[in-house]
Amino acid sequence: MSWKKVFAVIRREYLERVRTKAFWFATLLVPVFFLGYMAIQVAAMRKTSGERRIAVIDVTGRLATPLARDLAQNEEARRQKSGGTRGLHWILEPRPIVGDIERTKVGLQKEVLEKKIYGYLVLDPASIEKERVEYYSISVSEFVALSQLKDAVNRTILHQKIADRGLPASVGADLEKTVDLKTWKVTTKGVTEENALPRDDANFLKTTIAEHTADGPKITYAPVNTSLIPPRPRKY
Repeated sequence: MSWKKVFAVIRREYLERVRTKAFWFATLLVPVFFLGYMAIQVAAMRKTSGERRIAVIDVTGRLATPLARDLAQNEEARRQKSGGTRGLHWILEPRPIVGDIERTKVGLQKEVLEKKIYGYLVLDPASIEKERVEYYSISVSEFVALSQLKDAVNRTILHQKIADRGLPASVGADLEKTVDLKTWKVTTKGVTEENALPRDDANFLKTTIAEHTADGPKITYAPVNTSLIPPRPRKY
C-alpha cells in the first residue's frame, strides 16, 4: 500500500467536502445554534430564580403582612421539595399612600425604571370586589413568578374573607385542597390502571445543565421544580 496515494485520496475527499454548503453549515451554524440554546436555558433559569423585590400598596391595611408570610412559607416548601433549590425569592416592601394612590403609583413607577424595585402591587378593596388586583413590573411575561404571586394573593384574600366571617382558619386549608383524577383504561382485555409503574422522579426527572469550563464542557443535572405544574404521565 502506498501511503502517498492514501494521503492523496484523503486530501481530495477533504477538499471536496470543504466546498459543500453542508460543511460550512455544520462548522459555523451548529455552534451558533448551540450557544443560542444555552442562552435560552440561562434566561429561563433566571426567570424561575433570583430575587423579586416589590412594593405593596395595601389600601386594606390587612393583606400585605399575611401575603409576605404566604410567599415565604411556599418558598420554603418548594425548597424542601426540590432538594434545596431556592427558586424565586420574594421580598415585599409595604409602602404608605403619599398624597393619593395615583401619585403614589407615579413615584413607584420611577423606582421600577431606576431598578430600585422589580415592581409594585396594589391591594385596593374596590378592585378586589371586582375580582382584580393590579400588578406593575418591568416584566409581565414571567409565567412562574406571576403564577406564584397570583396564587399567594388569592390564598391571602380567601383567608381574610374567612376570618372576616368568623370561620376557623382551617376552613381555608380545606377549600384549597384538590383531588387527583385516577385514570383506568378500558380495553377488550379488561381494565388496567394508567401509569401503573411507580414513578422515579428522584433519578429521572432532571434538568440538564451545560457549563463551559477551562477543562471543557461540564454536564450536570438538577431537580426539576414541580411545585407549580405537577408531572403528568406520557400517554402518547
